[in-house]
Amino acid sequence: MTVALVTPSCRGEQLRLFLDAWTPVRFWDHLIVVEDGPTRTFDLATPHHYSHAEIDADLGPHAWAISRRDSACRSYGFLVAWRLGADLIVTLDDDCRPIPDVDHLAGHRAALERSPRW
Repeated sequence: MTVALVTPSCRGEQLRLFLDAWTPVRFWDHLIVVEDGPTRTFDLATPHHYSHAEIDADLGPHAWAISRRDSACRSYGFLVAWRLGADLIVTLDDDCRPIPDVDHLAGHRAALERSPRW
């Protein structure tokens, strides 16, 4: 199973703290970071780091469909994850931290597979 982690961020230092915290319990195959700004403001060691410039270049006249000025810009990351063939897409904000001794991916999958109770 291929897992993609999508994270919106416009705070380079906060994202570095996020990655430092999550790396020991890494559960993803692809890290996709979407910056909500005209250009990238920090560098990452991932090929999947996007800003409005990359989104506009990729989607052209359809780029309007990607939200701007909020964390919903992560929807572009979902598109990238789908293109990469991800079987499961997880999204976390850059201020989320892991809980010790918890299998986060298993918990996420279990929540997705639970039957709705309506």
